[in-house]
Amino acid sequence: MDDHYSTEDCARFREMFAPQAERYRRYSRRTLAMVVIVFIEWVAAIKLLLKPRDFWIRDVPMILFFGIFIYGLFGEPPLECPACHHQLNSRELQRFCPECGSDQLMMGGWLQPPRCGSCGKKMRRRRSGGFYYKIRACTFCGIHLDDKGA
Repeated sequence: MDDHYSTEDCARFREMFAPQAERYRRYSRRTLAMVVIVFIEWVAAIKLLLKPRDFWIRDVPMILFFGIFIYGLFGEPPLECPACHHQLNSRELQRFCPECGSDQLMMGGWLQPPRCGSCGKKMRRRRSGGFYYKIRACTFCGIHLDDKGA
């Protein structure tokens, strides 16, 4: 937790984490923009241009769409805690809430995701590999790393 580190150390860790968080946010925006553009292009091609012999209008954007989907799954930049050096965007949650950094993270059951007793956020993951929560703190050591959240 933040009280294990000095104020200077916490500020240095946030400064070290800032480029990683920005790279992660850029990746997320870029991936979403690519998916939306290719999807709109594909729908427009089918609605406006498709003739029986124009199979490439349908198939090429679909191949691009799946390529971007694969990039979205496996191209995610790593987020590493500068304090404890654990990977933050792994599927592993530990003692601390990634949203608020409190030590009240309660592990879920078979059908229930983990939930924070402090902020109430449920720690659900997307099928595509992303999160339904922001990573603002390290789930391993609890240090607050980013205000916006990665």
